[in-house]
Amino acid sequence: MKPNLSQYKRVLDVGTGTGRALSAIINNFPKDAQIVGIDIDKHYIVKAKERFKAHSNVEMREQNFYELMETKEKYDAIIFSSSFMLMPYREKALEIAKDMLTPNGKIFFLMTLYEKKREIIEKVKPYLKHYTTIDFGNITYEKEFDSFLTGNDFSISHKERIFYKWNPLFYVFRVFLIECQKLEKV
Repeated sequence: MKPNLSQYKRVLDVGTGTGRALSAIINNFPKDAQIVGIDIDKHYIVKAKERFKAHSNVEMREQNFYELMETKEKYDAIIFSSSFMLMPYREKALEIAKDMLTPNGKIFFLMTLYEKKREIIEKVKPYLKHYTTIDFGNITYEKEFDSFLTGNDFSISHKERIFYKWNPLFYVFRVFLIECQKLEKV
């Protein structure tokens, strides 16, 4: 799936990390788009700033997403690149994101969704951080996540499982790109 990103003039990348994922899609945004990347890890932000130093339209900030609760900032697109499953208060995070969207804005989630509960995954996933130093977040199930979005006044406009032939992890972890927008109240 290649979403049409050319319509988004204000973009927020939540959990930008080192900016690697954003760098893969940045040329799909308009040249004058204002892009803000935030992350709670200052070491990641240092690397992200270095990565985007030639892009005057990109701002990288060490910031907790929940601090944006009182902001007046508005975005046409909010991207959660594997960061949403790490958030402790998902419903609150979705509420904050909803308030920050412009009227026709969209949220994009890139995340691992499991099909059904498996005891081995439930037991093993919390320990992965100790061996890999990567926090893979909470286990998230596809049907539950879909219900979570629709139950919080979002419609899913597109959902697609991502496969890369050269990376077998995408077959094991069921990585999806989900595009959604808030439902307009009548």
